[in-house]
Amino acid sequence: MLSGIQMNVGDFVKHTRQGPGRITQVCADYIEVKPSNGHVFKVNNALAKHELTPVPPDGFTALLATRQPTSDYLLHNIADVTRRILIDRRGSSVTAKDLRAELQLFIKREGKSFPGWWKKSRTRLLDSGIFKLDSKRKGVFVLSDETYSSPALDWDKEASQTTDLSALLDFARRISAADPADQAVNHVAQTVLERVVRAGQNGDSSPRTQLERMLILCYLGSRVTGDAKDQLVRSLEEIDVSSISLERDLDDDVAIGLSNLSKLSVRKAAEWSATLLNHPSATVSKRAFTILNTDRLRFSLKERLLGWIESANIPPLPNLDLYLDVSFLTHIRKEDKAALYSRLTPHAGYSHAVTAFLNEPETIRIVASIHRSDSQLAHLQVPTAGLGREGLSLLISQLGPDKVLKTIVQDFQPQYEAVLPEAIRSADWNTLADLAPQLRNLLASNPNEEALGAILRRLTIVMQESHGVELLKATTIACDYNSLCSVEGSFSLGNSIQTAFTKLLTDTDTNLRPLSAAVQLEATEVKHQQNALLQTTKNELKHTTARLEASEVELTRLRSTVQVIKATATEQIESTRRQTLRGFITLLLPMIDEVERRSQTGDNAATNLRDDFISALEQIGVVEVGVSNTVQVFDPHMHELLQESNSAIGTVVIARPGFMLRDGDAMVLLRRALVRPVEEEDIDTPRN
Repeated sequence: MLSGIQMNVGDFVKHTRQGPGRITQVCADYIEVKPSNGHVFKVNNALAKHELTPVPPDGFTALLATRQPTSDYLLHNIADVTRRILIDRRGSSVTAKDLRAELQLFIKREGKSFPGWWKKSRTRLLDSGIFKLDSKRKGVFVLSDETYSSPALDWDKEASQTTDLSALLDFARRISAADPADQAVNHVAQTVLERVVRAGQNGDSSPRTQLERMLILCYLGSRVTGDAKDQLVRSLEEIDVSSISLERDLDDDVAIGLSNLSKLSVRKAAEWSATLLNHPSATVSKRAFTILNTDRLRFSLKERLLGWIESANIPPLPNLDLYLDVSFLTHIRKEDKAALYSRLTPHAGYSHAVTAFLNEPETIRIVASIHRSDSQLAHLQVPTAGLGREGLSLLISQLGPDKVLKTIVQDFQPQYEAVLPEAIRSADWNTLADLAPQLRNLLASNPNEEALGAILRRLTIVMQESHGVELLKATTIACDYNSLCSVEGSFSLGNSIQTAFTKLLTDTDTNLRPLSAAVQLEATEVKHQQNALLQTTKNELKHTTARLEASEVELTRLRSTVQVIKATATEQIESTRRQTLRGFITLLLPMIDEVERRSQTGDNAATNLRDDFISALEQIGVVEVGVSNTVQVFDPHMHELLQESNSAIGTVVIARPGFMLRDGDAMVLLRRALVRPVEEEDIDTPRN
């Protein structure tokens, strides 16, 4: 009861956001609702009174909870659809505008025009005789008085018009949800019952038909009494549930039918439920399990579960999570629960319910209490793959950490690998110290970083907190385990050992006095080892640094050599270029002289060729020294006399030009000009 509104399985409701749906389950904390799309959603009981609105089972909203009508369906059933809309609105008339608001969405969804569809539907609606136009209000449809004279006549006539079994099932749903005080409904329920009984005796016995018959009888069970009810129960008993087919479109009806059947015939409900435990619908299988999970019928569930536990090679039971519900497990023996625990551990990831069961503290305590006398058997019976850290810790605590650690060390099995670190963390120090040599050998042959880390942490803590003989024992064990550590772990443990030796040397415990010499010797040896290691490391670092410095010097030398080679090569290339250019120009000079000679004879072509030669040479830096037959001041560096002269020479006449090559900012003489002294006839020769 929610704020005065009764919510029962099978009721039709409208959710504020999800729209129309049908209640499939009412639990203590929530209400489960299934809309027409089949996606079940849950509504918290605290919010149900705000989010769920009950609707009439024979109204249009209830119809939308079970199907999405097509335009053809609405057209052919327009009278019934209009009547359903009228029931939802709780009125006596409906306008064409109201009908358009309700139905236009379904018509447009198929891409059809509403006016064209409505023209056909309006004609069919008026021809049905159920509705007529109000004479005083335009566009308003009202019920025809002679057609609906009384509610009883409405039910009886609709029942007579319902022919096939599927339509009769829908009619039975409405009968079940109608007002219990409506005697007309009770009367028509008996009529429908008689039809179903006759159909069962003379009609089709196909699996689908058998299922529909069963569901109709279940819906009618709450509306018939006396002899009619006895007849209904007998008809139910005659149906062979093993021949009923699996029809997924009727899942909601099956879930509701099971609940109704359990009130009519417990034996038949149990028989049908047994066939539905493996049903793919969670709602149906859970309802079937709930019916069987009673003191009277629970034995059948136990048989199924125990049979699966004993058969190690078969896959998990269908809908296994149902058997892990607390309401069922509380009636299972501890021994069977422990066996179930062992059977489920290979399937730890099967579902959330399985994982929760494996880590349930109470279940772990039960398993540990049964196997406490033999911890090895407990490990074999309870693999740890499905246990979390807390569950594993609890299991070891219940079994006894010391006993578990002894079992692992004495007869190690691969499945103990995950248990070992937690056993080391939980075991008593004295037990751990006694088993230290065997445990070291075990870790040497079966490396387990987590387990080694756990024992090193225990040793470090003991060396920090203990004194006297206990400190000596922990230090001795730590020295033994130091060889198993990585470089980083060995360094950390070595520091702890050095600190422990320092404490031992200053310890005043009288029990340590006979051992002082041995301790001193051990401490000295360890110190020497540590110092030797440190010195070796320093020497290696020094040698490495020296090699690095030598490498840097060599690199600098190589860089300088490369620079010198590069500069030398550049100069060599430039020198070769200059020499090649000089040699080439020198080879051209005789040709230029010949052209010059011909030009002086009046050969114009030779003159032009000479000018072109001189111009080309000037472009690469060649400069002519004097011009033929011109007078210049004598320069012994630039001029060469054709013949020796004993007198001083002031001016000369150019007999053959010389040439120089520009090399950067300097001028290189390629050939001196040939000259002769000036004579009388040269007085008028131009000067250059």
